[in-house]
Amino acid sequence: MPERALHSCARHGCPGLTRTRYCPLHEAHEQQEEKRYARERGGAAKQGYDSVWQLLRLTYLQQHPTCQDCLQAGKVEPAVLVHHIVPIKDGGARLDPSNLRALCQRHHEAIHGKERWKRRTY
Repeated sequence: MPERALHSCARHGCPGLTRTRYCPLHEAHEQQEEKRYARERGGAAKQGYDSVWQLLRLTYLQQHPTCQDCLQAGKVEPAVLVHHIVPIKDGGARLDPSNLRALCQRHHEAIHGKERWKRRTY
């Protein structure tokens, strides 16, 4: 199987070339940042995703089996995640169904992908 083509390092401003996401110079730094973030964030239970949440999530997905954003666009895609409209950390109700939205992976990443870049420290 042929090797992947070289491309620019994903670290902004780095001229390095790599076959992976980051050049060797930045790979270790990015791994340390991910570990630091995971430590600060804590586990699922610490974030409010305990057994009570898991039961609500399952029930909500049974009641809303399709992605609500896809439905608005006239498409049908299965919902696999339950999203808090107002995040818990911002005072959103953790177990209130009116604060929930059933989404497919793509739409959930579209929302949270933007927030992930805000967390980065350089």
